[in-house]
Amino acid sequence: MWLIRRTRPLGMRDGFAIPIFIRNLQYHLTTADAYSDGAIDVWDFVDRSLFEGKLRSGWVWPQPPDGATISIHNLGSCICQGGEWFRDKADIRDTVSEAIKLNNPAMIQLLDMRGSDTEIRDNVRCAKLGLANKWPVRRSADGSSVPGREVPIFAVTGGKHVLTRAFVFADGTARIGAVGPLTTVDGVFKEIDSGKLTTTIPDGVRLEVEGLGSFTPQKGSWFVKAPERLKELRDLVAQLAGKPEAVQLCREALQQYESKPSESDRQRLRETYEAVADHLRMYCGDMDSKDGPIKRILYGDSSSAPSCPTAPKPD
Repeated sequence: MWLIRRTRPLGMRDGFAIPIFIRNLQYHLTTADAYSDGAIDVWDFVDRSLFEGKLRSGWVWPQPPDGATISIHNLGSCICQGGEWFRDKADIRDTVSEAIKLNNPAMIQLLDMRGSDTEIRDNVRCAKLGLANKWPVRRSADGSSVPGREVPIFAVTGGKHVLTRAFVFADGTARIGAVGPLTTVDGVFKEIDSGKLTTTIPDGVRLEVEGLGSFTPQKGSWFVKAPERLKELRDLVAQLAGKPEAVQLCREALQQYESKPSESDRQRLRETYEAVADHLRMYCGDMDSKDGPIKRILYGDSSSAPSCPTAPKPD
């Protein structure tokens, strides 16, 4: 697991992200985020008692069966075969409890949702707590916390394939995996260029999933290209330095062009759009049209427009 922080809902809290699967049609590789106030985020916020219910119902699931589809947000999906999983529900329960205790040793002032994670507002049933804005953090030698970002990636070394995460931090450091040694962001970029870190693997290899087990993927559909993952990471590093997100710059350029079209504004739109990683370009528009209007402005209806893979909705 790795250290995370949120500032909403309910104010700033530290926690730990614990790899799990959520069973919702497919088996979605994600995390149970356990915070110091006892709030646990498993696609919605619950307290410890409600989390027990999520485990009993199978919503939180540590062992996808063979033949199931495993979905990995911001990477792709595949069919699970030959799964060997070393965590069970009891282990997940204990790990979540320990994660809360690490940040709140006395286990005081813990969230109590009184039996339900929803409530009625204006005759509409709503979640009691809103979505979290979480990010990974790293504690430096002086005890301060360094904010970061992370993306899923495959590490390939000596024929071994590991599904892990690439972490980059605001001080220029980076790490591969939750407990990997500290390196630099440039070091991570070089490993992507060299193929030691990649976004696709062949069917039939044995894939280790950090923190959960291993399986043999079949019918893999990996929609992120390695150069585009590198572009995404460079954008995340820029955001950590206080610069605007590439997607936001593109949205602003689109608004500027639509308010008063000109060739210079069209060129600016092209530059900002093509600066966004392929698999994130759909977020440059609205939820319905995605980046379709931008493509028509820049490339017309011709087939020469750059291809942009269809990614699943965020977990």
